Amino acid sequence: MEEKNIFEEYKTASKGIKRIKIDEEKLTIIWPNNQKEVFLLKDLNKVALITTAEGPLEPDIFWLFMFKIPIMVPSDELIPGSLAIIEFMLNLPNFNYEKFIEAMSSTSNNAFELWQRDT
Repeated sequence: MEEKNIFEEYKTASKGIKRIKIDEEKLTIIWPNNQKEVFLLKDLNKVALITTAEGPLEPDIFWLFMFKIPIMVPSDELIPGSLAIIEFMLNLPNFNYEKFIEAMSSTSNNAFELWQRDT
């Protein structure tokens, strides 16, 4: 039986996102069939940035949102709304700007934890 790589599955699925909306209350993902998934940001526990070596021809930066389930969203200017995530994240209290800059400079497979909810 072939072992599945869950990261690859999330990454592949996330490339199908049609549009993203984010505001102070929720993250909304719109899929090609116009089906919407809504995640309340009050339930967000942790945020990381995942980088890959696949750029520039493929998306190579992905936001990983840890709700009760992980949500992976490409940071890709071709997906309407995805760049608004950066603006939202930069305004979170205790956001790790240094790690963000390091992540945005990465061209290899890596993960950078940028924010965690205070408990």
